[in-house]
Amino acid sequence: MGKGEDFQKIFPASSDIFKRFNLISCDLPGHGHTPWGKHLSLSDVAEDIIRLFQSLPNATCVIGYSMGGRVLFEALSKKSSFCDWAVILSANPGLQTDQQILERQKKDRELINPETLS
Repeated sequence: MGKGEDFQKIFPASSDIFKRFNLISCDLPGHGHTPWGKHLSLSDVAEDIIRLFQSLPNATCVIGYSMGGRVLFEALSKKSSFCDWAVILSANPGLQTDQQILERQKKDRELINPETLS
């Protein structure tokens, strides 16, 4: 999760991983080819991810990178059983002060939906 193209470099189409696993690469709203959604929140995107992966018939491992990792944290906090394994990469904002945290939250909201900012 994040920007689907990020994972094409990690798992090229010729990779042996496709012989053993089905890979689904999705773009989060505002990332890659997915348009902005009106009134989306991090929670809304997490619910969509839960629904997507619960609909799959086989065991799943979800990989979240950057914003995708933050969405995955949110999804796991809502329903930890929606996937069998989770890998979260580069999702820790690494922020030290309350001001830094507030600024990052604002930027995250802008990435999810810039129209809802006041």
